[in-house]
Amino acid sequence: MLNRTIVALSILAVLALGASAEDAKRDYDAKIEGDSAENVKIKIVANKPADQTSARATVETYNRLLGFIGDLFFYEEYREFKEKAEAIGEKVERRVCGTIITEACLDEMSLLKKKQEAERKEKEAADIKDGMTPRRRIPAKVTAEKTDGAHTVIEVEEGSEYSMKNRDGKWETKSTINQLRFYCAAKDGVWQIDRAEKFATDYSGKPDKDGRYPQVWKEEKIMAGMLGFFARHANLAPVAPEIDTPEKLARAAITWLGEARRASTDGLAQNLYGQVLDLFKPLFSERNLKDSMAEAEKQGAEEAKRREQEAKEDAERKITIKEAEGGWQAIIAARGKWSPEIVLTIAKTDKGLRISKAALRRMETKYDDKGNATETEKLEPFNSPSQFDWN
Repeated sequence: MLNRTIVALSILAVLALGASAEDAKRDYDAKIEGDSAENVKIKIVANKPADQTSARATVETYNRLLGFIGDLFFYEEYREFKEKAEAIGEKVERRVCGTIITEACLDEMSLLKKKQEAERKEKEAADIKDGMTPRRRIPAKVTAEKTDGAHTVIEVEEGSEYSMKNRDGKWETKSTINQLRFYCAAKDGVWQIDRAEKFATDYSGKPDKDGRYPQVWKEEKIMAGMLGFFARHANLAPVAPEIDTPEKLARAAITWLGEARRASTDGLAQNLYGQVLDLFKPLFSERNLKDSMAEAEKQGAEEAKRREQEAKEDAERKITIKEAEGGWQAIIAARGKWSPEIVLTIAKTDKGLRISKAALRRMETKYDDKGNATETEKLEPFNSPSQFDWN
């Protein structure tokens, strides 16, 4: 369910950098009950009511809530919630994927993903021992409060801290700081965010003699991304494809499967989305929400157009079928010049044709001591059916 949610919530990742995990845990919690799509219940709990008694209190409430969402999906807090949600989502998606992929192949993908995650953690532990500082959020800090006409303006700094190796091969800690300001107004004694701005690079401006573009305050429709993702309609399940030939099966993998996976998990996720919106929306004015929804609809129309074009291209991608030991090999042409091909092994099972192996094929260029180039083929096994979506 929430494998895709975690990825899609990257629209919140940058915004969520500023709230401390300690505050997020104190104010909010996430609970999940059940172990299947049929009995799962997800609940977001606000342990105390939102404080909107002043402009500053409203902005701080927003940052704490955003920090909680960041912790929930991107960081190590709420590990039990994430693992349980992902396990349930994987069960649901597996039913759909089993329509065109063998159980053994799905098992291999799952084992590879777990192995890669274990290797990532092992490398991270070694890097920390070597002096790396793990990425962390820099807590949000109110830097100024002033009056601008009918608004009270709250300025905030937030950011992240991370490590990079310098030229000497030693770890250095670096930081990225974001500056935002929130224009707040009170309605019936309740303060709300009416507008938000971010201090950002203006690439339409004229660069200085060193090539640096000017920094200006730009309106940031922070609710547009949330409304575009959380308030969208659930995807309808697509019609089951015909998979009675190797080519039809391979085509279904790059067209039907992604839509079917999204539809299978959307119903589960909608309840969570609604709860998240119910916490955020009261912090913003009606005008802000109206403008944000208009922007969200505009972005949604652009995304739908992009998906439509992508679907059209996938329906026309060249698929080459060759007979192979125990079945067939299907080679799906790359989406673009720098994209890999998809190589599938297709077998005939007691349930019909199924994909028994899936991999990406890349060409690697290696150079010898004299600078002569040699291209070699490299096959990278899939670690998830979701790789059909972006390759």
